[in-house]
Amino acid sequence: MEVNGPTSNSPVLEFGLGSLTWLDSLAIYWPSGRVQRRYRIAADQRLQITESDTVSGRDVAIERVVNPLPLVSSGEIIPAVVLKNYGRATAQDLWAHCLIDSSGITIYNCLLNIEQMASMDTLLVRFDPWTPTLRSVYLVHFTMYLVGDLRPANNARTATVRSVFDHDVGILSVHAPCNGAIPSYPVNPEIEIENAGLYAAGPFDAVCEITNEDHTVVYHNTYMTPTMAAGSKRLITFAPWTPSTLGPFTFRFEINNSPDQFPANNKAFLTAVLTTEIAEKDHAQPDRCLMASNYPNPFNSATTINVRVPAAGRLTLRLFNSAGRPVWAWHSQRVEKGEQRIFWNGENQHSEPAASGVYVYRFEFENEKGMEQSFTGKMLMVR
Repeated sequence: MEVNGPTSNSPVLEFGLGSLTWLDSLAIYWPSGRVQRRYRIAADQRLQITESDTVSGRDVAIERVVNPLPLVSSGEIIPAVVLKNYGRATAQDLWAHCLIDSSGITIYNCLLNIEQMASMDTLLVRFDPWTPTLRSVYLVHFTMYLVGDLRPANNARTATVRSVFDHDVGILSVHAPCNGAIPSYPVNPEIEIENAGLYAAGPFDAVCEITNEDHTVVYHNTYMTPTMAAGSKRLITFAPWTPSTLGPFTFRFEINNSPDQFPANNKAFLTAVLTTEIAEKDHAQPDRCLMASNYPNPFNSATTINVRVPAAGRLTLRLFNSAGRPVWAWHSQRVEKGEQRIFWNGENQHSEPAASGVYVYRFEFENEKGMEQSFTGKMLMVR
């Protein structure tokens, strides 16, 4: 765009638009501080604009979002925006609103009253403090309400915020053992962990403990995890374990990182029933086992359960609460071999939000030869 003038001989300001046929908007900033805006201006015309044409009514806008920033760490946060009154009249009885939600669930709501704003004044509005309690993505909605506002389109802003903790190491998934392990054949329990915090973590202990159906400990192993850089992941392979019976066995994994500001993801549980129906040569191939894990875990409203199906067949998923009562079920007539992803929106079979707590998911699989496998896991919902 080319601009010529104005000069002492002519108060005309010329804009060269090239091939453009119109302007989206034009803003004039007068020496008095007032601002005038015009929209959708056609090319090839001359406009005469005087300061008296500026807005004589009410026009208060959200200029910018000051806080929170796109990435926030643990600790108290004070949401804040800057308002500006572009109108020539004093704006009275304004309301500023801040609402924060995660996955559609409102977790913060604050409404403030502003008695008045003089023409061309700016105002920093600070809302009540908010402390993120989960590692999540939040939508922060700011809205300004003023009766008779001439341009309400500039009265709302939305910011996307991702919260992280300074110190947060958690278990991402359990890789082994899987249903289908053969008695008298050694297996290595494995977990994948992640340092999702802002700072390095470790060294720290990772523990695997296995109990039988009588709650007797049959295996206990501690792995010393070296220092993990922020944002890094690590696969931990525990010492071999040789089962002597079919089970069922309960595997408990725990990482003991200190300090840790989100300890809810430091534990994982898995129940497996072994079988002798799978040949030993098949056991050497991990894809012969039915395996599953969910992410995120813990979660606050929804999660995706990933299951690896060893062959084509029929797959069923049932979800139970900690009291053993059915909550939700997923039925499939037939699935193909490979990865399957099942999304649970946190609602029960009556489409009502499920309560916070520990949930047990159980997969039942039957291949086309009639061979059956099952897999049981646990997950934690924190509303």
